[in-house]
Amino acid sequence: MLKYLKYIFLIFTLSTAQERDSVKIYFKDEVSPKVADVVQIDSLQYISCDELAEVLNGLYSYNSILKKGNIWLGNTRFQFTANSEFFTFFDTTKNSFTFAHTPFAIIFIDSLLFIEIETAVQQISKSTTIKIQLNPFIQIIAEKKSPPKEVEDKKKLDVAKKRLSEMQKLEAEKLKWMLDVIVIDPGHGGHDPGSIGVNGTLEKDVALGISAKLGRLIKQKLPEVEVLYTRTSDKFVELYKRGKFANEAKGKLFISIHCNSHEQKPSSPKGFEIYLLRPGKIAAAIRVAEKENEVVQLEENFSSRYQRITEDNFILLTLAQSGHLKQSEKFAEILEKEMSKKLETDSRGVKQAGFYVLVGASMPNVLVETGYLSNTGEEEVLSSQDGQQTIAKSIFEAIRLYKVMHENTMRGEI
Repeated sequence: MLKYLKYIFLIFTLSTAQERDSVKIYFKDEVSPKVADVVQIDSLQYISCDELAEVLNGLYSYNSILKKGNIWLGNTRFQFTANSEFFTFFDTTKNSFTFAHTPFAIIFIDSLLFIEIETAVQQISKSTTIKIQLNPFIQIIAEKKSPPKEVEDKKKLDVAKKRLSEMQKLEAEKLKWMLDVIVIDPGHGGHDPGSIGVNGTLEKDVALGISAKLGRLIKQKLPEVEVLYTRTSDKFVELYKRGKFANEAKGKLFISIHCNSHEQKPSSPKGFEIYLLRPGKIAAAIRVAEKENEVVQLEENFSSRYQRITEDNFILLTLAQSGHLKQSEKFAEILEKEMSKKLETDSRGVKQAGFYVLVGASMPNVLVETGYLSNTGEEEVLSSQDGQQTIAKSIFEAIRLYKVMHENTMRGEI
């Protein structure tokens, strides 16, 4: 308890302190020190992490959700967390983590992280090739000819080029993880109608309607995101081509839109389901996947192209997706919550099954069964423009929330 009171006191002091100061940080083998702004707290000097990065010619990033700051110095990343007495060093050349302890907790206020400067200087000098201290280094006086000006200029140019290259690489890595391309997959199409409702509503038409409305919402409210469709008209598209298209388009999220149906019509089951690509374990989920996968029989040479997904061959068949499983799970979790809030029907939860359409998409992906066409009440909703718009809105909101969460998390990791 006393420890937390100490944090509160420090934060209050920082927020109300008027006295600011500056210190000199000396670099070994450099004549002039660099000046850094600090804040005095209880006779200790604290420096903001972004100021420290600037002084050291490093790169700084900040994750507002996790309250973590990262300073990149060459091949070393320092990570600081608000109210923690520990920070980490990650050496990218050795792929190794080490922890350092500071006797004074890292302070957070107004979206800035502050660290006690003496501790920071000691640890950075200890853990990197950058040798710095708060007192002047002892200089050995010797007659030394200054290098020609063109040599000095070339050194400065080389340093500037190297830093620019590092910044470009970092930005490229950030862009790689931005959610900037979404592929929407309206299920079925053409001579494959999908499920047929009690009153004749076709799954392929509902899927296309919801997909078009979802795409328009994304374009209107997230203009920085490119929206692509595996089909935009009533045509048949083979399942393997859908994933192939998404990969070639460098998609960052793949959403396959479908409708469910019970064997008996009319029948009472209703509600939406969200599926992740896994070997099926529940009989009902396996039946849904088998029903959706039946469409491959309309393709030429389908038997040589598709294998039944089992526990034994799952890893081999989905090797390209191994790095996206957690993101798929996170998006499915957010999607289930948003659809539960906005739709007046039952949530049948997040399930897993072996859908062929998801196998080829090497990115976070889900398949959404938006409702039951075998339920007359739900068929009416699914076939209406208002019903499709409401479903599209719930999926869009999940995309928006996932995008924010995903991009902030990746910025903190980079």
